[in-house]
Amino acid sequence: MKRIISAIAAFTLAGMMSMTAFAQAAPAVNAVTEEDILPAEAGTDVKFGVDPVYTVTIPAKVTLDTTDVDETIKVEGETEGSIPMLKTGQKVVVTLSDAENGFDGTKLTVKASDTAKATYTVKGKGGEAVGKDGVVAEFDFDPDQTADYYKQKVTFTKPKGVEYAGTYTDQLTFTVAVEGDGVEINLLAHDPQTGYMALTDETITVPAAVGQKWQDAATFVPDDEFWAAVMEAYEHKTDKYPADTLYWNINEANGVSYYTGDKLYILYYTTTTLEEANPVIPTDEISDDVQYVAYSVFDYMS
Repeated sequence: MKRIISAIAAFTLAGMMSMTAFAQAAPAVNAVTEEDILPAEAGTDVKFGVDPVYTVTIPAKVTLDTTDVDETIKVEGETEGSIPMLKTGQKVVVTLSDAENGFDGTKLTVKASDTAKATYTVKGKGGEAVGKDGVVAEFDFDPDQTADYYKQKVTFTKPKGVEYAGTYTDQLTFTVAVEGDGVEINLLAHDPQTGYMALTDETITVPAAVGQKWQDAATFVPDDEFWAAVMEAYEHKTDKYPADTLYWNINEANGVSYYTGDKLYILYYTTTTLEEANPVIPTDEISDDVQYVAYSVFDYMS
């Protein structure tokens, strides 16, 4: 906006001076030059985007034995033996999300029939047996590491309780997710000159992960007492709750908001321009393909 106003002012001034020069038949020394229009200093935003690249290999088939069986889960880059490429602070997490024959805590079941059953466990990170949604492997991204760093052992223990001959089977489902230190949200501020919201240089980091649904990232669902405290924090400008205490409001009608103890942010997302931003809703999946923005209700009201 400043640059446009400067250019208009330069044209107006030059026009007035040209008229005066014409009346006195003076040389046209007041012609508008590029230096008159452009500011003395100008900035250039340089951007370079690199998409994450990673491949996770999980054993497609495991044959249990009378002793424990060790297999390997690994993460690679674009080619075999290369390392992955992720964002700073991100990690690849592999969890055991489902088992065809069900879970009994950390005990899994292989079955030859409804009568012929045996139990086994899957031991992942740290050698601990995992149950439903337990972490089997976790890889913190570090570009200085070698391919061996991105390999982790997973152990399938020998079956217990085998009483019948037969072929015992189970079907496991693993889920792979890229997690980070949080989702970065660009902050908006009200521009009194235009009457619209505008992007600022400020950001906040919300404790959630790409691939999650917002409702799954929620750790707190507020009640009336909470909202009374929120309004008190606004009206009296006091920190009713510590600023480092994180609260979520997941509400189908109002979308998703994020409360830090002295700020209440309303979250939006856009894939194009701010004019086309939409409220974030709880069932939305957090994505790398959209820009998330938010504004502070308290700041806007004040």
